[in-house]
Amino acid sequence: MPPALNRATGCSFAPAVRGPANCGSSYNAIYIGPGHEVQVVLLSNWSGWAKDLELRDNLFHSEGLARYGHEISRTKDGAYGIGPGWGPALEVVSRGNRYVGHHEDRPAEADPASASAPRPISFNDWPGPQFDPRRPETFDAYLKAHRRWMLRLMERQFGRTPLREAGLRPR
Repeated sequence: MPPALNRATGCSFAPAVRGPANCGSSYNAIYIGPGHEVQVVLLSNWSGWAKDLELRDNLFHSEGLARYGHEISRTKDGAYGIGPGWGPALEVVSRGNRYVGHHEDRPAEADPASASAPRPISFNDWPGPQFDPRRPETFDAYLKAHRRWMLRLMERQFGRTPLREAGLRPR
């Protein structure tokens, strides 16, 4: 899996692990900006609860508030209520992750000494290119600028980009 670089923007954001699966998430760098509260990892019931999930070597850097847990409720518009821990999910393991900043109900690490997650870096160019929906004619230019910005951030965070790994050149 290529590395990912994510940053919360204040929207209702909850990456959810839904249903039975033997899977994992590794080598991601997730940044949460000041003033934002984000459900970073949420396990939910979707035809069953997750089983055999490994969270490995991820960086969770929160200047706001990062929350972790399981679904305890869900509104009609799809927003989750989150409770601490993994609930009925089975065999969820967190290993080698790095936590910086403010975290609520953070998962216990199986081997805290083994953290090999990416190290946090400073980003002087946050928040990056901004799109003004009142000016839809600027959308193409925004997408190009945003892509260049994200590739620069990935290069700085990971020393490489998924495009380069795939033998492609950035546009």
